[in-house]
Amino acid sequence: MSAPATLWLLAAPLSRFTAGGPGAGAEARGAAHGGAAFGTDPRRSVSPAGERGAPGPAERERAAAFTSPAARERFLAGRALLRAAGSAALGVPAARLRVVSFCPRCGEGGHGAPTLVDAATGAALAAASLSRAAGWGLAAVAPAGWRVGVDLVDPEDPAFKAGGPGYVAPAEAWARGEAVGKARGEGLVPVGLPDAAAGAGADPGAAGRPAPGGTRGAGRARAVPDAVVHRVPGTRLLCALSAAPPPEGEAPRVKWLSDPAFRTH
Repeated sequence: MSAPATLWLLAAPLSRFTAGGPGAGAEARGAAHGGAAFGTDPRRSVSPAGERGAPGPAERERAAAFTSPAARERFLAGRALLRAAGSAALGVPAARLRVVSFCPRCGEGGHGAPTLVDAATGAALAAASLSRAAGWGLAAVAPAGWRVGVDLVDPEDPAFKAGGPGYVAPAEAWARGEAVGKARGEGLVPVGLPDAAAGAGADPGAAGRPAPGGTRGAGRARAVPDAVVHRVPGTRLLCALSAAPPPEGEAPRVKWLSDPAFRTH
């Protein structure tokens, strides 16, 4: 029997992947406990030099559509994080990777689930998913042909304080719903937000942010199938993961990628 497929996760301060340099911002520092990060598989480390590759034409075109410079920077940082995670997971240079998106609902590119492809041939190398919270980004890399969705949340976000006895923890409920929606290619419109998908010029993070006082989709103890909640090692952040293999596939092993750049000594 062949070994189970591996699904790799990488969480990191997005500031490391911006033009401003590797220093973590205030939100990222606050989310980390003691400034330490994680690393459970040193054989699959992200380059300490922070190799991130370069955005392809589609990424540059989409980035140019953002009206906010800060939103544009967050978008590009997220794509750089995806390439860095893909590079470590696949064992190929980040420069060889491009991130393309495809929406199964409308059949168009430019938005939807990301896929890591070979920059030279366009061949799909891995399925991927991305989420952002509290100045951090979370990237998931799964075998090509899989469906994968992740969502990253900060349980200390005031928007998650709503709810009461008998309710699923709001942060976990929201994260599970988002992860499953991403894996299925359906998405999720949070409670308290307009019933519309974020456009190209929208902040890549605002669509996943609740209105003040909203429950962000939390409901009475009702589990969302196919989503597992993990704590991001070394932080207070929570992440939900939903992964669907092809019909003949088996459940994957989940491993965190290590990143020497975030370790403290």
